[in-house]
Amino acid sequence: MSVLGIVAEYNPFHNGHLYHIKASKLAVPDSQVVVIMSGSFTQRGETAIFDKYSRAYMALENGADIVIELPVYYAVSSAEYFSSAAVKLMNATGIVTHISFGSESGDLEQIRLTAKTLIENSETINQMTNKFMSEGMPYFTSRERSLTSILRISKDFIRQPNHILAIEYVKTLEQTHSGIIPVTVKRSGLGYHETASALRRGIMAKGYQSLTDSMPENAFAISLNHLSQYGASDISRLDDILFYLLKTKPLSEIKELLDMNDGVAERFVKLCGSHSSFNELLNAVKTKRFAYARLRRAAAHLLLDIRRDTFDMYNETGGPRYIRVLGFRKESAGLLGEMTKCAALPVITDLTKAKGVLDDTGMAMLNKDIKSTDIYYMSCDNKKNTHSINHEYYRRIIVV
Repeated sequence: MSVLGIVAEYNPFHNGHLYHIKASKLAVPDSQVVVIMSGSFTQRGETAIFDKYSRAYMALENGADIVIELPVYYAVSSAEYFSSAAVKLMNATGIVTHISFGSESGDLEQIRLTAKTLIENSETINQMTNKFMSEGMPYFTSRERSLTSILRISKDFIRQPNHILAIEYVKTLEQTHSGIIPVTVKRSGLGYHETASALRRGIMAKGYQSLTDSMPENAFAISLNHLSQYGASDISRLDDILFYLLKTKPLSEIKELLDMNDGVAERFVKLCGSHSSFNELLNAVKTKRFAYARLRRAAAHLLLDIRRDTFDMYNETGGPRYIRVLGFRKESAGLLGEMTKCAALPVITDLTKAKGVLDDTGMAMLNKDIKSTDIYYMSCDNKKNTHSINHEYYRRIIVV
C-alpha cells in the first residue's frame, strides 16, 4: 500500500489544491493521502481565513484520508523549519511512503541537486550567508547568493516559493535518512499562493458568489458555513493587542522572542507609537535586511509568546512531539489504526487524553496550539461563539 504525504495550508482550499491531490494520486496509483496542515496561523504569520476544522473538512471532502495538524511552533516559521517539521511528522507516522509537493518547474533532479548542495556545503554556505547578512542583506537573499556562487543554478529557480519549500522537503528527507520517496507535480496557470490570495481578498470583500469558480462546490459550502458561524478571520482585528504588548512588555523580553533578534525588537518598540495600524508599523519597520514575511512572523511570535530558547530546545531534541489528528474519512479508519500502531510519536485524537501520553514538553507544545486557537477566534468578525477558553476542548475530531 502507498500513502502520499502532502504539506499544505489550504488557506482556503481551492481548485489548484484539488488538482494537486488528483495529480499526486495519478503519479502514485492506488494511494491514500495524509495531509500535514497548518492550524490557526500560517507560515507568513497571519491567521488562516477559516479555522483549521473547516479547512481539514475541505481537504477530507476532496481526496485526503487523514489530516494532521502541524504544531504552531512550526506552522509560523521559516521555510526551513516549516518543511523540516512536516517531513519529520511524516517520518513519525510510520505509514507515509511518498511525499508529493508542487513545483514551478517539475524538475525533481534539480531540486535534489540543490538540496544535496545545501547539505554538503552547509558550513561554507553558512559562512558566506553570515558575511552577506553583515553587509545588510536579508537572510534569504544572502543564502541565495551563497548558493548560486557554489551551484550553477538560476536565481529565478531558487526564488520560486514552491521550489523553496520543495528543496527543504528533500533536504530533510536526506538528513533524516528517510525512506519516503519524493514526487513533484508541476504547477500550471496561476500559482497556489496567488489563487489563495485572490480568494482571501474576495472573502474579505464579501464577494462570496464569485468564489464558486475557484473552489470545489463542497469547499464553497463549508466556507459559507464557517462564515455564517464565525465570519472570516483577519489578523488586523488583533492590532490593539499587538500594540499593547509592544508598549507594555519590557524590551528585554521582546528580544527573547523568536525572530525578534538582530535589532528587530528595537525597531518595533521605537516605531510603534507613530502608526495607527500594525500593517503600517510593519512597513515602517521593514528594511532591506528585514523582509516583511519575517517581521509578520515576529509579530505572530509576540502575539503567541513563542520564545527563541523554547523553539531551539524543541529543534535540538527532535522537533514535533506528537501527531495531532484533526480528522479522517470513515473508510480510512484502518489507515488511522495502522498509523496509531506504527507511529514513533503519540497519536492524539482526543485532547482530553493527551496528558496521559505526552511528557511535560509535549504538553507545553500542545498547549501552545490550544492557546493559539483561542487567540485565532478573537480575529474572527463574528465572535458570539468564540469567547470560550480552551475552545478546542469543545471541538471533536472531524469524521467524514
